[in-house]
Amino acid sequence: MTSISPLGAAFFFAAVAIVFLGIVISILEALAAWRFVPWVFRFGPRILKMQVALPHPQLPLAYGEPGTTTTGRFRMAGIEECLFRPRQSLSWTVHTPFPIRGVIAWRGSQALVEGRLPLGGFIAYGAWVLGLTIWCILAWPDPQIAPLAPWILVGGWVFATLICWWSIWFELKRARRIVAELTRVFETAAA
Repeated sequence: MTSISPLGAAFFFAAVAIVFLGIVISILEALAAWRFVPWVFRFGPRILKMQVALPHPQLPLAYGEPGTTTTGRFRMAGIEECLFRPRQSLSWTVHTPFPIRGVIAWRGSQALVEGRLPLGGFIAYGAWVLGLTIWCILAWPDPQIAPLAPWILVGGWVFATLICWWSIWFELKRARRIVAELTRVFETAAA
């Protein structure tokens, strides 16, 4: 077995530390979204931006507790703004590493809908792929690992890419479903 350079080991352990940092950020973001803290709904990469015709809800809904739809939870953050996120339950449901959070802002008769993904998940996944890449580079000179290293590297990148792609696709679909459900809730509340 060949020796591992101290610099390579430092890069690997830094990537591992960033994975844990991403997990901590994900936990903080999840708690803030669960409590409907407004800043977390405006933080992270935006993957959805659309305009829809959406009626303003009436005042009792605007000043009430968080509401529930089949797929999501929502809370009015003011007369002109609604925050929404997927429902979080302990029962068996599909969970992705990037649960979408959205903001609906009314502009006259139209509403602007924006959906964002949590930043912590992307930090953790990016650092995981970086750590895997560093590990493969460090282990490649070892004659026992050399035949497996390229397969592990490619497999790790493909796995991370597929998880990210599927999660984004699923969360976009879920966000659109929540907005459709909110349209029905707001139409009922406006009547």
